[in-house]
Amino acid sequence: MESIRAHNPRDLIVISASDDQKRASRVNTFPQWGAPNGLSLEMYLNRDELMDSEAWAADRKLVTWILTTKSTADQSDTPLLAHCETFRRAAFVLDQSATDSENETSIEGRKKRLKRAVGYGIASVFTPAVHRSKGYAKRLLKELHYLLAPSESLPPFPESLGSHTPKVPSELTGMLQDGAFSVLYSDIGPSFYTGCYVGESEPGWVSQSSITWEFPILPSSLTETDKEAGTNVKWIYLKEDITHIQSRVSEELYTQLESTTSERDKDCVELGFLPEQGLLYTSIVRSQLVDTQPGPKQARRTYGFQTSDGGLVVWSPVVEKGKGKGLGITFTMGKIPYDLIARAAASEQYDWIEIWDDRWLAEQEGMGWPVDGRRIERKEHLAQLCYYDRPKVDKARWVYNERLTDRFVPSDHFILGMHGAEVD
Repeated sequence: MESIRAHNPRDLIVISASDDQKRASRVNTFPQWGAPNGLSLEMYLNRDELMDSEAWAADRKLVTWILTTKSTADQSDTPLLAHCETFRRAAFVLDQSATDSENETSIEGRKKRLKRAVGYGIASVFTPAVHRSKGYAKRLLKELHYLLAPSESLPPFPESLGSHTPKVPSELTGMLQDGAFSVLYSDIGPSFYTGCYVGESEPGWVSQSSITWEFPILPSSLTETDKEAGTNVKWIYLKEDITHIQSRVSEELYTQLESTTSERDKDCVELGFLPEQGLLYTSIVRSQLVDTQPGPKQARRTYGFQTSDGGLVVWSPVVEKGKGKGLGITFTMGKIPYDLIARAAASEQYDWIEIWDDRWLAEQEGMGWPVDGRRIERKEHLAQLCYYDRPKVDKARWVYNERLTDRFVPSDHFILGMHGAEVD
């Protein structure tokens, strides 16, 4: 394919996409993220349009951004040099490095260090093939910081990127430039996104812990594959089974953060998303849109369960070529018995159980989880965080990312992260 001359970075600008431009960006990504997974272009576009109407994307929480030339930015056919999506999320910031006159163990002292906030997930970073090797994806993401975070939190907009000041589109007033942090997942190693600087040279998205625990389905689970037998749980089959509890679950998580502050890591800032605005059941909807459902004589597909004592677990299929299909846990609260999950996994013919969590076993003591679980340091889907309170960047930790993540594979990209195969 013939290459096109690179534009001067100062002649470029980031704008929000129109509906037609959003569709064009998805047509761009189809050959890499749709066709290989057996979807037709129509299926691919229709699926994303259905997802756009869900709570986590509606009301302009989802925005598609494009990098284009300043001279053509107001034209409908302006070139899409690179593009990405952002998702606005309810979040929290737990600042353990904060100091105040309150006794550290007092409830008021803990509450003062825990704040509700807004965070952003970045997805679907993509550069069309004809525009690659020109630095456009980095140029896009460097300006994106200034559209997501408060201007007072950031260094001056770099002269190397242009003399303009990034401005929020009028139709998005009040919906941007308020982020405490933003996150993404990288499939191209950690350095690319760290190099998407804030200002001239401050690090962009910094690597976080990226650990997967993988558990076998023990033979004893296979002898009792009736997952309903002897249980006192409410199984989750549809998003409607948990839509009505997401506000309560979010409040309970926030209350837990308040009550355990003094026991957590000192001198760090913990950041994460809250399971509301549809985020609790994202993986269920995505799975049901693209996953082949069981036949009439097969076990009905489950997506988690609630226990009578307040426990909750949500999961979705994780398909890996050459390995099989795993049951991927995407959210937990409370104690979760291994035998119930294993029984569902065996009944529905999963090959393993996994969770992105390095604290899982300690939290589930006494719940029968196998001692021979395998701890894997991931080489892909790497969690990366950009905290916009710049003096505390080195103290920031993205927590609970393993519990509020859509990791369904095969799919084209991640709701909170991104598929990093085709960026620059």
